[in-house]
Order: sequence, then C-alpha cells, then structure tokens
Amino acid sequence: MNKIHLRAFAFGLLLSTCILGTYYYFSGDNGAAEKLSNAELIAQVEDKGYKVVDGKAYEELVAKSKEAEATPAEEETKKTEQTDTAKEETAKEEEPPAEAVKEYKLTIISGMQSSEIAQLLKDAGIITDAFDFEQYLISTGYHTKVQLGEFVVKSDMTYEQLAKIITKS
Repeated sequence: MNKIHLRAFAFGLLLSTCILGTYYYFSGDNGAAEKLSNAELIAQVEDKGYKVVDGKAYEELVAKSKEAEATPAEEETKKTEQTDTAKEETAKEEEPPAEAVKEYKLTIISGMQSSEIAQLLKDAGIITDAFDFEQYLISTGYHTKVQLGEFVVKSDMTYEQLAKIITKS
C-alpha cells in the first residue's frame, strides 16, 4: 500500500464520518428515549414489585434499622473478640513447619532464551511463575546479559537475586 492509497482510504473514512454525523445531527431523534413524568416512572417501578419512598421516609427507615441492629451487633462483637483471642492462641500452638529451601543447579547453555531459563526454574520449584520471571528479566534488561555456565540457585531468592546470579552482576 503506497501513500496515494493510504490517503484515499483516510479521506474515505473522513467523508463517511462526516455524512453519518450530519445524518445523526439532523435526524431529530438522536436516540433520545421518550420522556416520562414522575408519576409514570413511579407506576412502572411499582409494577415491577418495588416500593418508591421519598427521601425523608427513607432516612427514617435507615435510622430505625440502625437502632435495631445496634444492640445485637454489640453482643456479636464481644463474642467475636472472644473467639478471635481463642483462635490466636490455638494458631500459636499449631504453627506449621517452615518450608524447606530448595536448591537447584541451573545449567545455561549457548542459545538458551530467557523463557527457557524461567521454565527450568519453575519446573525445579525455585520460582512460582515463569512468565513473571521472564517479564522481570526483560523489563530490567537482564535478558541480554545472561551468562553461560552452572549456577546454584535457591527457592528463597528474589527475582533480582536470581537475575544477578545468572548474569554474574
């Protein structure tokens, strides 16, 4: 496609937009919905099973419901505070053992891409998401500095630490 064809296409888009805009402006309808009075709107809402209440009546209903909920809510907060302290005590007693740190010997050979390296690390359980690690390497520029060789990496390392090890930075 050359310049002449591209300009003709752009001119066609501009012309059609102008024609459609003119039609829309002068058609008179402009997609406006029919205008209903308040009484008609209320009737339609009530036909669907809803109740229409003015602002003052709504505020009174809200105030009454807050008063009714206040006393049971206070009792529930006391009960939840007691159960929360009991849960904390049992959680302290039943602390799960810390996960063992995995160690992996990563071998990078000539021609390996950062996506392959990330997938190897994920398969070994060093990282949880290969795509995220690859994107980290790309966004920080480490993907162009990866060195060949064998590297010992651990599962408790951050992306930055891993990247510095495989780039020998």
